[in-house]
Amino acid sequence: MDTEEGTNDSLRPEQKEILDGLVRRFFVDGERCLLVEAPTGVGKTRIALEFVREFWRRRGRCRVLVVVPRRVLAYNPWKKEIDRWMSDLEPKYLILSGFMPPRERLLALSSFQGDFLLMTAIALNNDYILGRIKLDSFDIVVFDEAHRVVAQGEELGQYRYSVHYKQLALNLIASKGIVVLGLTIPETERTFETERHLAAIGVASETARAPKTETYAVLLESNDAIKVDLWFRAQMWRALNNLRKVLGKKIPWKINEARLIEILEEMELPEWKYRKYVAALRRYRDLYQARQDTWEGNSRRAVEKLGNIPDEVAGFIRAAAYDKLYHVAWLVKRLANEGKRVMVYAKFRQSAHRLQRVLWDEYNMLVETFMGGDPPSKLADLKERARVVIFTPVALEGLDLPEFDCLVHISAISDEFTRRQIRGGEEYYVVFKDTNDEWKLRVDVPEPEGPLRPVEVGQAKLPVTKVDRDTYRVSFEEASKAPYITLPATYMKLLKDGKGFRYVLGLLGEAVVAHHYELAGRKVYRLSYSLIRRKRLEGISGEQLDFIKRLCYVVPNPPIDLVAVGNPTLLIEVKTTASDADEITVDVYGRYLEKARSLNLIPTLAIVKVWVENNNIMMTIERRMLS
Repeated sequence: MDTEEGTNDSLRPEQKEILDGLVRRFFVDGERCLLVEAPTGVGKTRIALEFVREFWRRRGRCRVLVVVPRRVLAYNPWKKEIDRWMSDLEPKYLILSGFMPPRERLLALSSFQGDFLLMTAIALNNDYILGRIKLDSFDIVVFDEAHRVVAQGEELGQYRYSVHYKQLALNLIASKGIVVLGLTIPETERTFETERHLAAIGVASETARAPKTETYAVLLESNDAIKVDLWFRAQMWRALNNLRKVLGKKIPWKINEARLIEILEEMELPEWKYRKYVAALRRYRDLYQARQDTWEGNSRRAVEKLGNIPDEVAGFIRAAAYDKLYHVAWLVKRLANEGKRVMVYAKFRQSAHRLQRVLWDEYNMLVETFMGGDPPSKLADLKERARVVIFTPVALEGLDLPEFDCLVHISAISDEFTRRQIRGGEEYYVVFKDTNDEWKLRVDVPEPEGPLRPVEVGQAKLPVTKVDRDTYRVSFEEASKAPYITLPATYMKLLKDGKGFRYVLGLLGEAVVAHHYELAGRKVYRLSYSLIRRKRLEGISGEQLDFIKRLCYVVPNPPIDLVAVGNPTLLIEVKTTASDADEITVDVYGRYLEKARSLNLIPTLAIVKVWVENNNIMMTIERRMLS
């Protein structure tokens, strides 16, 4: 039983296939709960509207409730699509959200006599619980982004009803006459759970294909990010070690304090023990949030969240956060110069504002933002004229944005629904190599289109000349012939402008010290998470490697930047300064010093003093064997 000819002649074949499937499932098989499962860009909203048209043709005109997760989706795509495809029926619609005070919503609902009511899930849930709206006054309920009905549970692989959808979903399932239509993407674990929680039948197309999206990863090398990551790992492990005794396999980030108290009561633990576990949970959640903020370039909130932390750790967080935003800005500028329209996804408002400022400061790029609370008319305007727009989670799913060519993620904090938002084109992730930032990318991002394509941050080759035994001259002018040291090309602007000279000092110092020891015939390794994962290193015994790995987890600052293999092997901490080197002291080995010497590992402090002379960078290395 297909739809009437002529009512949907403009449908594409895959849309017609899904619509026919819906019609058969409902009118022939009698299925009342259906899920449209199709990739972004297929036109799920249009399919839903054509199903409503067919329902009206066969059963008579009725009222339709459309539930959207965010207000902006009521305007784009729903209002836009209703105006475009159903204008011949002259439907009347009303849009309600939490931006309208409850009393005004009550008046609007009581007087509404139209065809389509478009409401945000939170407002609808509140009004339903308070009895302001009756579900049985609607014959069709549409859940846009239907996977929002479920949320991840307390354990991996476990799902539950989302807070703002639970009452609606349970009552709709119990209802006998209301048609439930959900819209989502196909073949994800969350989609299957949505089918189960809504008792719905999935309807998909055999021919519908998502536009091909090429996914790229910009892997940044940063010692500051690695040190921050190691510090977070150590601190979170301590908190998690306490929580495992009571949480088992539960995910601490998914547990709030009230739920933790319930768990402790179920275990019949004495109340005097509660304080320890509550403190551990608070600490873990603060660390988890602060690490996300750091990867998103939001250092101020990360440091504030952590409270009283060592100044060195706060310095690493600020440096890593700026490094991230600086490289995102570099990538956005590069894509814009190629004539592409770019949308940037920032998890947090603060990250969006900071990136906006960095783009202006570094490249004089004035870019726009679109965030929760912004009027839908602003989005329509941005789609018409803006070349670059920074979005917060308001654009997480569902917005119709085919005008943009590429999507840039500030970090790997996203899910597959976010990643499938653009219709083909290019997608970029900017992450720190060998950190949790990259790990999340590798774990959370499936590779349906093949492996992630790396985007190389070009390396500038700066000529280095040995002036005397411990002094080197580095030129600002790049060269192609050795000897040279390498520096990310993105930093050359900071170096030449002068304003970023101090920021680049640490990288320059480590590069010159590594060059110094390589000239002496030593193999030099830099601190990285991949170094910690290595099972063997050439010229290093197993016992020595185990000790080096232990040092990498010394907090707040691992006393090791470089390992220079030789006889003896040197464990080098590099301190770079433009001031008096005599002011620098280090006492981080403490009880590790004797153990290091017993393994023929010599802790060494390399102090690099830097000054500029005749458009060259002069660097003198002072080496101190620690004792």
